[in-house]
Amino acid sequence: MLDKEIKNYLDALNQGLAEAEKKMLQEKAARNEEVVNCDETGEIVRIPAKQIISEHSQYL
Repeated sequence: MLDKEIKNYLDALNQGLAEAEKKMLQEKAARNEEVVNCDETGEIVRIPAKQIISEHSQYL
C-alpha cells in the first residue's frame, strides 16, 4: 500500500470505531446501563453511560 492509501484506510477505520463507540454509548444510556473501564491506576470502574455522554459532547 502507498502511504496515502494507508492514511485513508486508517482514517476510515478510526471514523468507524468512533461511530461504533457513539452508538454503543447511546444504546447503553437508553437502557440506563454502565460502561466498564479502568482508571489511571488500572482499577476497574463502572461509569453510567449517561454520565459519559453528558461529559463528552462528541457522543451527543
